Amino acid sequence: MRTQIVGTGLVAAMLISAWGCGASGTPGVHPVQGAVTKDGAAVEGVILEFYPAHGRSSTATTDAQGRYTAKFSREEDGAMLGTHEVKFFVPRVDPKTVNTSGMTAEDAETTRARAAEPQQLKYSEEIEVTASDNQIDFDLTGKK
Repeated sequence: MRTQIVGTGLVAAMLISAWGCGASGTPGVHPVQGAVTKDGAAVEGVILEFYPAHGRSSTATTDAQGRYTAKFSREEDGAMLGTHEVKFFVPRVDPKTVNTSGMTAEDAETTRARAAEPQQLKYSEEIEVTASDNQIDFDLTGKK
């Protein structure tokens, strides 16, 4: 009887540990990375939000080469297995390029801060995160 209980517990533990456990260590979370381009050029500063049908969302921000890695948490890369709606937030303009001449210091600061706020695109895309390689690139050409 004791052998059967121990054997059953061992099988259950093996099944639980094998269930969708990605490289991140959290069950059901797998690495997702890629690039974002527009008109063939990399886009820096795009914020991507990955919303699964069930579970916690992940986020990413593109670097100067347009590359991103989804973050499930501060310490953990990846996104939940399954279908996600991806929403995109793009920089309005580079706040350093905003002409603030003739403005008071307070107005100039407010104007630069507003220019730096990301703008959500109406466009979103549906993707599938799998247990295999999730190299997912996005082309924002013509997307608003």
